[in-house]
Amino acid sequence: MFKMYAKVLIQVGLAVALYYALSSFIESDVTIVIVLVSIIFLIIIYGIMFLSKNPADLLELVCDYDKYDSKIEKHKDKNPSMYHLLKAYGLVHLGEFDQAKTEYALVSVSELGEDKYNLFIKTVIDLKFAFEEGKLDLFKGIHLKAIEEKVFENVELKNEIFKVHQHILEKNYKKAEETAKEVIPEAKKRLYVIELEYLLALSYYEQNKLDDCSAVCEFVVSKEFKLAYTDKCRVRFEKVN
Repeated sequence: MFKMYAKVLIQVGLAVALYYALSSFIESDVTIVIVLVSIIFLIIIYGIMFLSKNPADLLELVCDYDKYDSKIEKHKDKNPSMYHLLKAYGLVHLGEFDQAKTEYALVSVSELGEDKYNLFIKTVIDLKFAFEEGKLDLFKGIHLKAIEEKVFENVELKNEIFKVHQHILEKNYKKAEETAKEVIPEAKKRLYVIELEYLLALSYYEQNKLDDCSAVCEFVVSKEFKLAYTDKCRVRFEKVN
């Protein structure tokens, strides 16, 4: 806990120092803020692309399949299995499940090893396939195994993140709504926040809470992320309005 607070204090101190350093050269506070935000964004990009050990974080950063796809090309020749795994991961979030299955079939599990990030990505793909096909028992089996192996905990995600999907498959939309409201504030990764927001909108729709459904869909669409959830919310928004 102390280390966390110390890290925050150091970051705040550096930001303040940088602000005063920039103020020596730039008179406009607005311009200084813009420069600071740009620097922070570049640091985040650098951290994701070069320092983060979880290659799935790239999609979390850009929330844009095309940009993500162009960045994972570097794995194509160096590590084909990693490339096809990441390709499938992006495609399931794009809603292109047939293409995702084609890519996933080219993955050699033995080449991926026991890396916790690869296991997370693979588990998500398996869960997404089961969910899309409406296979409740298969979904529950994969999810339970993932919890036992701490697949989500190891990448700092809540075990309950896919519970919403399970309740949707069970057609228990009230429970899906309640779980989504609990999980979304703690989801951390905006890729999954947007997906959970879509499932929340779907839960509202199935309960005939159309105003709530409309509000959530409008929020997701406003983010303009190039993901399946944006398109689905746009269609749902037009349907209820």
